[in-house]
Amino acid sequence: MTGTPRRKLIEKILQEYPNHPKKTLARLLRKKYPFEFTTIEQARNALRYYTGAAGKTKQYTANVIKKDKRKPCTLQIPKGVRQGKKPLRITTQGKWLVTGDWHVPYHDEVAMDAMLRFAFDNKVNHLYVNGDAIDFYKSSQWVKDPRYRDLQAELNTLWEILDQLKSQFDRKVYKIGNHEDRFTRRIWQATPELAVLSRFDVDRVLELKERDFELVNSTQHAILNKLRIFHGHELTKGFITPVNIARGVWLKTNSRALTSHWHRTSVHVEPAKLGDETYTCYSIGCMCNLNPDYAPITKWNCGFAVCELSGSTYSVANYIVDRGAVYQAG
Repeated sequence: MTGTPRRKLIEKILQEYPNHPKKTLARLLRKKYPFEFTTIEQARNALRYYTGAAGKTKQYTANVIKKDKRKPCTLQIPKGVRQGKKPLRITTQGKWLVTGDWHVPYHDEVAMDAMLRFAFDNKVNHLYVNGDAIDFYKSSQWVKDPRYRDLQAELNTLWEILDQLKSQFDRKVYKIGNHEDRFTRRIWQATPELAVLSRFDVDRVLELKERDFELVNSTQHAILNKLRIFHGHELTKGFITPVNIARGVWLKTNSRALTSHWHRTSVHVEPAKLGDETYTCYSIGCMCNLNPDYAPITKWNCGFAVCELSGSTYSVANYIVDRGAVYQAG
């Protein structure tokens, strides 16, 4: 409370008895503070003065005490819609092969063979397919060449690859990328009445469960110990492709992260908190044709990463595949 002693006494009585009339409050003031208020009328006049009820000529204009006439809060705010999926947290120990952008049936079988042989030779335990394993060419919004392979042919080729990998890795995870999203968007746009049927969910169409793959949805990501794994299409809003993809990911996420999607291998190291911690971001190459018809000249490269989880820590080795040979990046 601020102001003169008399004002403080009036504020106190108003707080204690907010709904009493002024005449009753005046009696209480006279009874409680007889040295300050010698008569009831004096107390009543003081109440009128400090509450702005004494008329225009006598009104106390500085911080007039006003009676709060609001009723107790009984508002009931309706519950908001919660969106966003929690990341899949992975702490399974061992080596994880992180690969993506196969774009089956436009995959590079030589690069994939080199990658898998390297993984087997180095006793990599687990597999993380980081999106765009299949192209879904016929579901694209872009103009399509009708002579290219149909959806069933794409699925058959993908299944042929996944079936061979089924028994080679202990734990297998499949992330939905923007190319898998092509199928979902096609359903939403062309036949929205089918969207409510679970049999048309893209993971059901890909038959991932039948091949022992865990699912990471399109708008979801995974965390390998403390390393966040994105496909990359989740980061593209407001994202201008930089020279160093990994640095762009750092600027977007401010976190330890690995991404694919841009088909280019890069690493960025950033000290944070005045050097107390060091963050490293990675981007990995693809496993597809580097010069497709729609982009005959690119800066893409084939590549993958191996992430090893040990206790609560992790380490990442980023690799490039060039004409069947595997090299560790930079």
